[in-house]
Parts: sequence; C-alpha cells; structure tokens
Amino acid sequence: MSELKRLCDLDGSWWWWPYRVGAATGDVCRNFTCGKCGWAAGVFVSLFVSEILGIRFDAPSRRLSLRPFSPCSGYRWEDARIGSLRATIGFTRGGNRVECLVENHDDRAIDVGLSLPVDEEREYRVAATKGRCENRRPTARFLGRPVLEWTFTVRGGESRTYTID
Repeated sequence: MSELKRLCDLDGSWWWWPYRVGAATGDVCRNFTCGKCGWAAGVFVSLFVSEILGIRFDAPSRRLSLRPFSPCSGYRWEDARIGSLRATIGFTRGGNRVECLVENHDDRAIDVGLSLPVDEEREYRVAATKGRCENRRPTARFLGRPVLEWTFTVRGGESRTYTID
C-alpha cells in the first residue's frame, strides 16, 4: 500500500507504466508516452472496498456483508453509497476490543451478515446496541484467524453497533 501511495499522482491516479526499462526504484517517469491507468485505479478501489474493508452489498436481496480485514486499527466510511445502499459503516480495533457500526440511511431495511476477527480462540463478551449482551466463542476462521459471526436486520434510519471485549 505504501508503494502504491508513493507512486500515485496528487489526484490519486497511477500511470500505466511509471518506470522506464532498467530504472531504479523511485525513478518514476511522469511524462512517458503512456497515460494514466484508470483501469488499475478502478480495480484497486473495487478490491480495496470488498477485500480490505470487507464491504459487499447485494442490492437485489438488500444484504450487506461485512468481513473487515483492515490491517490498520479501523475505518469509518460516512454516508457510503454502494449500489442503492446509503449507510455509514465503521470498524475499529484496539487492544482487546473490536467494534462494528452500521447506520442505515435508506428508508428500506437491510440484512447484515457480520464476521469480526478476533485474536484467539476464547470466549468473548459481545454487546449490541439493539440486543442483549452475550458470551460467544468464535464460530469460523477467516485468513487463518478466528471470527465471530452474526446476522441481523437494520431498519431504515436505524443504527446498530456490535462490540466485542
């Protein structure tokens, strides 16, 4: 990610082939005969949202799948527009705490499938804004890590937060 960030222009786009043959790393050529690579930028954004942020939305079924693989401490995407969905989606991780937020800005309900990564196979205390606190063990694995999974519905204008300690 750092190398891609270093290679992009101020507008966030990459050049199709930023190096001349045999050039050293960092010796980027911006005035080469090739142009900017919109295809690479589009593919990167799509893969970043679905694979790193872990956000997928199936519009016909109104199902939002969240399976964040964020290597950072978290993210918050305010008023995200994915297909026909308008929502704020957040994921934070710090210490022994993991939290996920879904705010549905639409009039229609969405079904959410949530898979949150945890650090080890043990029992976790889970709290939800609309629901009771419960103790759960990981039920699946994703990228070699244990995850806790839920499904729930978020009505239009409603917000749900799941917190794991």
